[in-house]
Amino acid sequence: MHKGMRRQVGCARLSWMLGLASALLLAASATAAAQVETVTFTSTADGMSGLVSRVIAQQKLDAKNGLHVDAKSFSPDKATSTLVMKQMETGFISPMALARVNLRGNQLRIFGPQLWNHISIVVQPDAGISTLGGLQGKKLAILPRVSGAYNTWALVNQMRGIDVETSYQMIFGPPPVILGLFYKKEVQAAAIFEPLTTGLLAAKKGVEILRVKDLWRELTGEPMMLTGLAAYQDWLDANPSKARKLAATYLDAHRYIVAHAAAVIEANRDYLKVTSEAHAKLLAERLPEVLPVRWDDKLIANAELITSKAAEFGLIKGVPPGKLFLKFE
Repeated sequence: MHKGMRRQVGCARLSWMLGLASALLLAASATAAAQVETVTFTSTADGMSGLVSRVIAQQKLDAKNGLHVDAKSFSPDKATSTLVMKQMETGFISPMALARVNLRGNQLRIFGPQLWNHISIVVQPDAGISTLGGLQGKKLAILPRVSGAYNTWALVNQMRGIDVETSYQMIFGPPPVILGLFYKKEVQAAAIFEPLTTGLLAAKKGVEILRVKDLWRELTGEPMMLTGLAAYQDWLDANPSKARKLAATYLDAHRYIVAHAAAVIEANRDYLKVTSEAHAKLLAERLPEVLPVRWDDKLIANAELITSKAAEFGLIKGVPPGKLFLKFE
């Protein structure tokens, strides 16, 4: 074969092989993209759920699990209501609110961990209040009744024989309202959550007199779940892969934050409104305590204990039938 012709044939063959390789790469990319599923999730604008959502996006932890988490921000109470009304595929809810939804004939399920209870009662530095008893009769700003904050606060009080509706002057509102009332000293106390609690403490604007989880542990000897990842049963039946990937993504995010707390805080200083290095250090100490790093039978039993105690003390009308808490292996 003529030398020039051989060169042309070689070039054609090389061109064909490069084209084939390019086509295979495109096909592989298309296949990978097709395997990435999208799920909508109710997050928060100023709480730990929002921080976890940011870390998932920053570290691409959803992509690692073949998922895209489309997180939408709400106040904690609106996030729960949005999930209950089926305006989002997935979200978070407290065990007691979950039980109430199911007692109305629905099939809403918790299928993964979201947050340990981190509701603190913070009082004005000059209020002269240092105990649960000293708080009675005082004005307390708190999230609305659908929230995990209200439900768990009501439960630990009821187990002590205290009716929160008559024992405290509760003023309900979203986080900005709670903080606004507290800063203006229009309330003596606030039931607030991380990272807002740590912000008040770091600024010496408030004194933490108790934590709901500590009151619960005194009563039961157990830790206390605040909220779990939740979806309706029909969605779970239709999307088991999404549910499994979402639970894995959140556990990955929790473990990442626990292992790299200082770095996470540094990367999210604006979101966390960090005002000083002492504030950052306090966040690094307190925030990892909020995040469950497992979802197992023991944690499910913990959530079931909350619903059984709520029924025992009359805060819900019984424990709904069926499995409220699921695991996707």
